[in-house]
Amino acid sequence: NMIPVKQGIATADNNRFLRYWYEVDYTNTFLNSNSEKEARNSAFKWYPYNKGGAYRKWYGNNDYVINWEQDGYELRNFKKAVLRNPDYYFKRSITWSLISAGSIAFRYKPCGHIFDVAGMSGFPSNNMFEYILGLCNSSIVNDMMKFIAPTLNYQVGDIAKIPVIYNEEKKDVLKALVNKNIEISKDDWDMSELSWNFRKNHLILLDTNLLQDACNKLKTRIDEDRTLLKNNEEQINKIFIDIYKL
Repeated sequence: NMIPVKQGIATADNNRFLRYWYEVDYTNTFLNSNSEKEARNSAFKWYPYNKGGAYRKWYGNNDYVINWEQDGYELRNFKKAVLRNPDYYFKRSITWSLISAGSIAFRYKPCGHIFDVAGMSGFPSNNMFEYILGLCNSSIVNDMMKFIAPTLNYQVGDIAKIPVIYNEEKKDVLKALVNKNIEISKDDWDMSELSWNFRKNHLILLDTNLLQDACNKLKTRIDEDRTLLKNNEEQINKIFIDIYKL
């Protein structure tokens, strides 16, 4: 298999080690550490924790933080906890949720996250990253998973079985489509006050004096984004259907 797929941490006591990001002191949170070394050398306590979550493609479900103060000192010394694959902590990844009723959804996680058993992750090389994410979110893989993992329980071993046919010629067009989808999904996620990148209500950001106009403008923009996302996904499906000669 071309992509390392890994399970993460089982804290054995989530109530002790995890919080929603808005429950803790924001000034003691490090959201975008680039490496384990950078985190180890920082004085922060809370770091993003990828715990899977609801069905969501491309980007999102950034809800939790974990106490990783002093390189996870407290967690490492908690006898029941299992810390798998620490070499992969804080690296950018493609993630999915362990349990999914129906379709499986893959998301991009930027650098800075530690990951959970239920937020398992794949770590493609930089030049393959968008290609693999596009493939994983394609209708082809969605259909394959019905045979690979018919129980709706998506383990790392199941994801590792996805056959990758690499087509150099299609790489750039797929990269552009996937990055646009990530951007649209990130904008959608950041519209919510539950996003740590939330800045202002989008109705206020629109240059208009009437609430009615602002609502209409925002609705139009959201509709346009969703249509573009859908069209991009259909294009990705077509490309991979050709590559796999289906």
